[in-house]
Amino acid sequence: MKTAKRIIIIFLIAMIGHVGCGVRGDPVPPKIPAELGRGQPTYKGATENLAFPTVPPVYAPTTEETKKKKEADEKK
Repeated sequence: MKTAKRIIIIFLIAMIGHVGCGVRGDPVPPKIPAELGRGQPTYKGATENLAFPTVPPVYAPTTEETKKKKEADEKK
């Protein structure tokens, strides 16, 4: 009887811990998007004979620009 009570208690504690974990609510996109660009290999021998061009960073449009584009699309 003691082992049954212990198993039930352990099970309840595990279930409470399982239910308490996790993210609540809808997923939200990041506030600052990741920069787009070219990755470079980490293997030293892979880059010996290659010249990587410098690529300017690409940034996401600001909220004001997206609002203006949305308004222009709605007028069309």
